[in-house]
This record gives sequence, structure tokens and C-alpha cells, in this order.
Amino acid sequence: MMVQTVQSFRLHLPMAVFIGAAAVSLACGSSRGPNELREQALALSVSDLQMHLRADAYRTYAHLDDAGRNAFSVALWRLDRIQEQRRATPGDTIEWTDEDVVIEFARARALERLRRYRDAADAFRGVAVRNGLLAAPAAEHRQIMEIFASIAEVSAAFDANDEHALEAIEAWSHAWSQLAGVMPDPAYASLARLEAELWDEARVDHFMLRGKTPEAIRACQQLIQLHGQSKSYPHHMIRLGDLHAEAARREYIASRAERRPLKVDLYEQALERAFSAYELASEARKPRLRREAQSKIEALLAYHEGVRSDVQ
Repeated sequence: MMVQTVQSFRLHLPMAVFIGAAAVSLACGSSRGPNELREQALALSVSDLQMHLRADAYRTYAHLDDAGRNAFSVALWRLDRIQEQRRATPGDTIEWTDEDVVIEFARARALERLRRYRDAADAFRGVAVRNGLLAAPAAEHRQIMEIFASIAEVSAAFDANDEHALEAIEAWSHAWSQLAGVMPDPAYASLARLEAELWDEARVDHFMLRGKTPEAIRACQQLIQLHGQSKSYPHHMIRLGDLHAEAARREYIASRAERRPLKVDLYEQALERAFSAYELASEARKPRLRREAQSKIEALLAYHEGVRSDVQ
């Protein structure tokens, strides 16, 4: 049923045609005088939102500025302020206008990128029940958001300490991956892939929380293999480096605790793999990640120097 529903989804025209035309007509053709600045603000907010909606949520950080501000959070805040101002204007009725429809549709698009799927579905419903230019696409977007929301809400009951936690992680990862595979719209496929990635990260967490470093390493390697195109790839490589570094430290600590010689081959193998992962991460585009990877390399080198002097 879910697959049939998803496969029936299609977007007749780009969002820009619907929202852009409506917003521009509001800003340029209004005769309401005192509300002209608000309508121009709406047009600009929608235009900025549309630009970021074209970015791939799974592969890029284009929605984040240099200060780490999320463009969709900013757009939602602006749209909410415009909506509040519109409702607070003396003389306005509570009846929906074209402006209200544009605002609510744009809010829904921002909400879906913020992974607030139920809120997005509700916002799309508010547009879909009103006849107009955006009713049909809103109904189709709502259909998809209902599917996203249903999966997200059921999986929200996940308990990391439950004895069946790993089975649950596998199930939710599979559910989101399957959804990504049947989603015809690339933007929604990316969102579903992002959700699957988060559950694949949870698999690594599962083993780390239980002190199972070898299993955590294998889970992280699987994560990297599955999500090599993700924007989080450098972060995953840093995490893999941390796990290998932890394996090296555990070997050194065990040798001291057990009063035995260090198993040099195991120690150096883990160390080499940690350095390799950090070096790959240091090629990241984001300066922060490059600095983090470089600092990890320097810290591990310092640790190794201490181990070497102790062993010798």
C-alpha cells in the first residue's frame, strides 16, 4: 500500500511556478497600500526558500550559512512573523486570502526540510482543502508527508536500552531505505535517505554504548559504504578514525593491565587505520571538519609518542 501511494505521487509543476507567481503577483499587483511591504517581504522569503529547496538535503550543507544558521529555520521564522502580522492587521478578516495560502504552502515546504513531517502534513492539508492554484500540489505533498510522518512517529518510541534495540534499528533503516528507493521526487528521496542514514548511525551508537569496539567499527564501515555520497561522509570518517584509535588504546591498556608485551602488530594496524580515516576526513570541504580531522591526527601522534617511549 505504501509503495502504491508513493508511486502515484507526481509533481505537476515546480514549486517556483506556483509560489513564485502567486507571491510576485501579491507583491507587485496589490492595491492594499499599507500591506505592500509585508507582501514584498513574503515574495523575498519565498524566493530565498525556493533557492534552498533546490539543494540536495542528503548531499550538501547548502542550507547552512557560515554561522551555522539553517536557511529553513530562518525562512519558517520569517513566514510565521508575516503570518502573525497579517492576522494582527486591523480590519483583516479570518478568511484565507491568496496571501495566506502562499504563506502556508511555503511554511509546509520549510517544515518538511526541518523533518517536522506531521506539522508539514497539517500545513499542506490547510492549503489542500481550499480551492486554488496550490490545492492540487498541496494534496500531493501532504500524501507524501503523511507517509513520512507515520514512519517517524512509530519509530519515535525507539528505546536504545531495549533488548531488541538492534532489531528495531535494522527495521527502521530498512523502512527509510525502501521509501527512498520508490520515491520519484529526488528531494523526497534525499529526505528518506537522510533518515535511513541516521538509523545507520544509530547502529554504530548501539555497539559503542555497549563497549563493543570491533562491532562498532564494522557498523561504521557499513555506514560509510552505504552513505559514501552523504554530506556527512567526512564526519563518518572521523568517527571511524576514533573507533580505530580506541582499538589501539585498548590494546595498549590491556597490555599494561595484563603485564604482558604489547601486541605491536594489532596496535600499529589499528593506529594506521585511524590515521588513514582522519586523513580522508581532512579533505572535507568544510573548514571546521578539516580542522577537527587535523587535530585528531595531531592528538593521536602525541599519544603514540607516549606509547612508544613507554614500550621502549
